[in-house]
Amino acid sequence: MKKLNSLQRKLVYLGGIIILSIPILLLGQPGRASVEATDTTQARPAERGGKLDAMRKQYDLGQSDLGAVDPSSATMNLVLLGLRGVATCILQLEAQEHQDHKNWAELEQTTESIIKLQPHFHKVWHFKGWNLAYNVSQEWDAVEDRYFWVKKGIKIHQKGVRQNRKVPDLYWHTGNIIAKKIGRSDEWVQFRRFFMKKDPDPRFAEKNWEVDREINERGKDYDNYLMAKEWFEESMRVLKEDNPIQHIMAPTLFRSYPARSQIDFAEVHGREVDENGNSRIGEQSREAWDKASDDWIAFGQVPILVRFNSGEFGEVQLEIRSDDEYQEIADKYEVDEGVVKDIVRRYHELTNYPYWRTRVLAEREENTMLAHKEIFEGQELYKKGEFEEAAALLQKGMRRFETLLDKYPQLIIEDLTVEEGMVAILVYRYIRQTLGEPPEIHPLKKLWNEHKNRLPIFEKEMRRRMEQ
Repeated sequence: MKKLNSLQRKLVYLGGIIILSIPILLLGQPGRASVEATDTTQARPAERGGKLDAMRKQYDLGQSDLGAVDPSSATMNLVLLGLRGVATCILQLEAQEHQDHKNWAELEQTTESIIKLQPHFHKVWHFKGWNLAYNVSQEWDAVEDRYFWVKKGIKIHQKGVRQNRKVPDLYWHTGNIIAKKIGRSDEWVQFRRFFMKKDPDPRFAEKNWEVDREINERGKDYDNYLMAKEWFEESMRVLKEDNPIQHIMAPTLFRSYPARSQIDFAEVHGREVDENGNSRIGEQSREAWDKASDDWIAFGQVPILVRFNSGEFGEVQLEIRSDDEYQEIADKYEVDEGVVKDIVRRYHELTNYPYWRTRVLAEREENTMLAHKEIFEGQELYKKGEFEEAAALLQKGMRRFETLLDKYPQLIIEDLTVEEGMVAILVYRYIRQTLGEPPEIHPLKKLWNEHKNRLPIFEKEMRRRMEQ
């Protein structure tokens, strides 16, 4: 080599590089997916790549196997030369500063940069989406502006799902925000109307959209709780098929959310009115409760893998209704019946299964539906000043409500049930006082005596309802 001049040595080095590059190119050659023919292009069959490409596909190690690939993220990786962690920390500080100073446009841009730097770190997507939907949205006064930022948070979660299609956590978080932030926040009446009926953003009128199809792809009149239920079901599908691990909660509790979302959908009929101001309680609400009952009991029949004190593994389920069923499981796995009961009891406490089973069975009865309807209509008559008619209808509804609580005493501790009964009593008492009659004569005396120590809370709720 020393006898070679400078030019010759360079040629030798170049030849060595070329020779060594050949196996690298052959092993790392990427494959190409098939392309269907269109009006402007011809069909192209799939092409196999090299050995490394085959191994990436076999073990799902490629970036494209995780989800959609953002071209700009690869560019940023090259520019930063491996300093993504440092850059992310700096951008996190900048984002917090923008939020503190209410620089919303800069905050949105910085958030986009952060998630591009870490496209497959799913917690970044959740944290940034949750921050926009919950924290940033509360910084605005107008309900329409709050909804805009709630949607921003949902869309970040949805984009995160597209880029991380094997992460069940992101599917679940997306459904959870759609269910709770839209359906249970202080602005839930307006948010649900924006989600289901008409989005306040004027840009959608130009697209002939009535709702934002990016978060409600089903279109007008599709309920946010049903949309959330689809996301929860998809999270369980991913958990079963692609990724056996989720990092949010106990597996049994995780599996309960599609059924819980159906319960929320049925429940909202009892506290919402249609466009004409009429109650939504009726046969459709009973059908929703029928479906909720079926879903909850089906969830209770899903086998749960447990470990007995003997060290052996076995299966139990939440839907066990008799001692014979407990004994059957005990005999099958050769353990004491008391051990089986103790395990099932712990899972009952974890999911509150017995209460929700009682609730769905109670709500699907016609007497329950009529009790809700008569109480609602009585309160509407009170708001119109028709006191005698309102009192008669409220009394009728409260008697039905009393029958319900006698049959299902477990419901007397449930917040929404107690609230509905106490508000009905308060309205009825005010009517009797207005008419100059004794206020103490009314149904639901037991409910009143147990919860009258919380009277200021129920009076506040009564005033809110009467002002709607």
